[in-house]
Amino acid sequence: MPEFDCQSGVWTAASKIKMQTVFGETTCANKAVASAYCPSGTVAIGGSYALKSWSDGSNHNSPDSMVLDPVNDRFYIVLPNNSKGAACFQAIANCATN
Repeated sequence: MPEFDCQSGVWTAASKIKMQTVFGETTCANKAVASAYCPSGTVAIGGSYALKSWSDGSNHNSPDSMVLDPVNDRFYIVLPNNSKGAACFQAIANCATN
């Protein structure tokens, strides 16, 4: 069971973990890699992507893969082959610190 503290009448979990979201690179190139790096002193704990734009003829609206890379404190995505139209994707990392 988590511990709770009451500060100024507000109950909060006693955890000291702080999280932040980092919006990384945006790219539209077929089969490219887009990365979001966590700042110094934080670690990558997850991530996602944003579909930034879509054109007629694009046949994929999600990355081919999404990878958590904790060794390099980043989250990266591998874009699909949208040979019939461009689609642009942005990598997003969830970062945490104690």
